[in-house]
Amino acid sequence: MRKVFYSVFITAVLVLPMMLVAIPVYAHIPDSPTGLTATVNPDNSITVSWSPVTCDPAIDKYKGQWGTAPTFNTETDFAVDAPTTSFTTQSGLTEGTYYFRVAARHPAVPPGHNAEWSEWTTSVSATIQGASNPLSIIAPEDITVEGSTTGGAEGIDLGTATASGGTPQYTITNDAPSFFPLGDTVVTWTVTDDNEDTASDTQTVTVVDTTPPMITVASSLTVIVGAPSSVLPLPTVSDIVDPSPTVTNDAPSFFPLGMTIVTWTATDASGNSSTATTSVAAIYNFGGFLPPLVINGVGNGLFKAGSTIPVKFQLTDYYGKPVSTATGIASINTAPVASATIRYDATAMQYIANLKTTKSAALGIYTITVALDDGTSPYISVTLK
Repeated sequence: MRKVFYSVFITAVLVLPMMLVAIPVYAHIPDSPTGLTATVNPDNSITVSWSPVTCDPAIDKYKGQWGTAPTFNTETDFAVDAPTTSFTTQSGLTEGTYYFRVAARHPAVPPGHNAEWSEWTTSVSATIQGASNPLSIIAPEDITVEGSTTGGAEGIDLGTATASGGTPQYTITNDAPSFFPLGDTVVTWTVTDDNEDTASDTQTVTVVDTTPPMITVASSLTVIVGAPSSVLPLPTVSDIVDPSPTVTNDAPSFFPLGMTIVTWTATDASGNSSTATTSVAAIYNFGGFLPPLVINGVGNGLFKAGSTIPVKFQLTDYYGKPVSTATGIASINTAPVASATIRYDATAMQYIANLKTTKSAALGIYTITVALDDGTSPYISVTLK
């Protein structure tokens, strides 16, 4: 405490023989109250409270000021007798911010003297939201969007939040990420007004994946009978959200003779799938015509008109094993056409068909064709003389 010297000679008088002696009085300016707080009550009143000032003799009174200006140029005064250390305004205060400060009086200081009260406390404030117009924010509606990149979506237009009440102007923010994974993401929107008051609301952003993968396969393929399914070329697969869709097919372990339709299926992590097909034709491995149609590896054998031409050849599967079950018709395009059914010679492990030509056939070059049950028709040229 600060000590102030007052020259008041009537305050205390010591009577000594033959003289009067004036004894000065020391009074102390009390400390300002501490712990000042202001709290808004449900009835829109405000209670300001503080810690008691301890001194000897004790504080006998507190006074205060409150108003809507921090400079207290339009203040309202109040006073309470110690030991009370709080004050409550009237109820029903209107929306706004209210400021409070308090001082204490020491009873040893005569009323009206300049040192009667302590210095004012540092002011505190409390804000009342208007009961009929509180600050609020309405987040945009919940949205569902299609995945647009690996794992989720980005660049989503969330919409615009709407703020009202409080004290404009408003600052609106949200905590939305730049990337939204598949599933639900809760975005919190927050508004802050000029009184630093805040309100918030939430929006749910749901990212879904309903787009199936794209799959491209070979439309058709010819293989040797008995070829394994591994001969199939792999398809090209892509997906917007799933970088590695699962690819399956229903191909047999080994391709039998004839046409097999293979269905490919690409499935992404969200269960979307797409299909494509490959038509696989399995044919015999034709080993070429044998003598006498071919002499020293060269075709165009020479035969007499009216003779029988032996047509010989071999068929094997994918692994080089002889095929003995093929059927077919060998023919020569003479006039009239001569033809014969092929048969399998197990001893020679080859097929043979005997084509009997007519003596009336004109001399010249003709074509011998073997129409096999795999859909192929190998041929060779011969000369009739």
